[in-house]
Amino acid sequence: MAKPLPICADLIDCNYAVAGHDGTLSDIDGELFIKPCTDTEIAFYNDTIANHQDFYDFMPEFLGTLQLDENQNKAIEEKAAELIAQHSIPEASYPGRTNGKRIVTNQAVVLMNASHGFVKPNILDVKLGVRLWADDAHQEKKKRFDKVTEQTTHKDFGFRIAGMRVWQGPDAKGDDIDEDGYRIYNKDYGRFELNNGNVHEAFKNFIFTEAAGIDKELGQLISQAFLMDLRRIQDVLESQESRMYSASLLFVFEGDGKALRTAMEEASRTPPPTTIEHASSSSGETQSSFEEEEDEDEDDIEEGSFPKIYALKVIDFAHAQWTPGLGPDENALVGKYLPKFDFEARAAAPAAVSHTNIHELQANSEWRFEVAIGSSIDVKVLSGTAEIFGTELALNHTYTFRGTKSSIYTWHGCRLEPVVTRLALAATSRLQDDVKCRETGMIIDTPGVISQGKGGYELISHIVSEFSVNIILVLGSERLHSDMIRRFSAHKTDSGEAITLVRLDKSGGCVDRDDAFMQQMRDAAIKEYFFGDAKRTLSPHTQVVNYDELSIFKVREAHSMHSAFLPGGEEDAEPTQYEKVEPVPMMLHCIFAVMHASTRDSQDTIRDASVMGFVYVAEVDEKKKRLKILAPLNTRVTDRPLIWGSWPEAPVNLMG
Repeated sequence: MAKPLPICADLIDCNYAVAGHDGTLSDIDGELFIKPCTDTEIAFYNDTIANHQDFYDFMPEFLGTLQLDENQNKAIEEKAAELIAQHSIPEASYPGRTNGKRIVTNQAVVLMNASHGFVKPNILDVKLGVRLWADDAHQEKKKRFDKVTEQTTHKDFGFRIAGMRVWQGPDAKGDDIDEDGYRIYNKDYGRFELNNGNVHEAFKNFIFTEAAGIDKELGQLISQAFLMDLRRIQDVLESQESRMYSASLLFVFEGDGKALRTAMEEASRTPPPTTIEHASSSSGETQSSFEEEEDEDEDDIEEGSFPKIYALKVIDFAHAQWTPGLGPDENALVGKYLPKFDFEARAAAPAAVSHTNIHELQANSEWRFEVAIGSSIDVKVLSGTAEIFGTELALNHTYTFRGTKSSIYTWHGCRLEPVVTRLALAATSRLQDDVKCRETGMIIDTPGVISQGKGGYELISHIVSEFSVNIILVLGSERLHSDMIRRFSAHKTDSGEAITLVRLDKSGGCVDRDDAFMQQMRDAAIKEYFFGDAKRTLSPHTQVVNYDELSIFKVREAHSMHSAFLPGGEEDAEPTQYEKVEPVPMMLHCIFAVMHASTRDSQDTIRDASVMGFVYVAEVDEKKKRLKILAPLNTRVTDRPLIWGSWPEAPVNLMG
């Protein structure tokens, strides 16, 4: 569950803010970020959560609101001033001050602190836009902000460095280094020291700090990660209709090189968490839909267990609103100039070309893949059905994987299109920079392709060409070995080496997975989704809902060849492929998919929506016309359409 909201007496001054207005607060653990706000900002958060989930993914997690105690705020200000005086730190360089005026209000928005969980978080605030004032700003403010635009990088680039906080290493000393080893760049840095000619140096100073252990390799990987998220934010903004004035991008990454490398290695062994998206409300002083029982802390465990590497969030929505019919917000579009700087990543590493391959997976087969740290792979299911660890993949929806090992399994067969981005870059860059790695080489494990026909052989040919493979090992199959000899015996690598082919006997430890084993694995995955495993116990929520409160859809049985609900799926000439159904006893022990849509949306919109998560039907009461639903979170399922899919085997009884 999410962290409960604190009371004002438990709040302390937040000294991690690098820009923005004064008066920001935090809880004692630093997990929450509380800042004074306007009604407009609260309304924007609620509207975004309800109707713009794609954009909310890049916003700080919203927990609710607090009514601030004026006496508490005054005490915090006096304490901060006392600390400043004791240490004789000039106001312009004091790490906790942003030199911004306090917003006159007694209400605050409560957010999850994006920098919490890092060992030494490096933080960068980039103010977006050319025009910085909203329509309701008075004339004096418009003139003042227009002057800021004219004198800074806002004018030509559409952004400005509003502040930075960069760790300089354990031995850092100097007048410009605070007691924690950070160099602070306040708002004057972006206004008076940076210009069009040297602003790229600010990004370089933010990313690359040799004394802190952030070398060329780590810096490039972080740069590439930020760049990919920047482009995703750009895509979302270009597809939405909004107006955001003086909004910012908040960049955070692990500034301790040793901790960063450890987190990356751990991330490569830890699959990313999959959860239902949260929704929240802020109608009262401490209201939040995340309030749950104290012993139900599965969300905290899951989030805390995943290593902290970097985060990119859009923040500051005091002058933001959704504006249907007015088109995208060209003023705030981050992709206009910011990605061109690429955080110095392009200048330091060779370019890589994206490649697309299509794989035909036969029934009861598995496609395994591994993605290096700093690299990504985009996977899309073009037809059929496929799943990852028991979670079904939507058709024609792009899934992005970074720094992980995983596999996609299909019961009925499917067609996959992976778009490999920068995979060759990560490998070849490491080989070029490290003599030992270059001499050692690499091992590339490909999936079984003998049953995939021409496409499987094309995949191997692509790998051999892309990575300059000079030795090919064939496990067990005499036929595959003969085909490889015929294809590659006369070929050479880019460096002129001959390609050697070796056939090895298949180990007796390699066994095929039969249907019973795969069914057992799926049952275990479903139970783990709701109840956890031996290391982590989860406590799902039970709720009883009336039949008439639910919107349930089901694929027509006549279309058994495509018996999965097709969000974003292939077009079908028949509009009646799915239908709305009433609850029936057959739903007992079935799994419903919760869709990223509203019950008021059209069936086409519901079909094209992505899946938020899953709920389980624990009981069907025909007399009282009620269903007992088991859900991983304490959230209302009646607000979302539910999809009743089909299974290749009998439903799992989780309550037995």
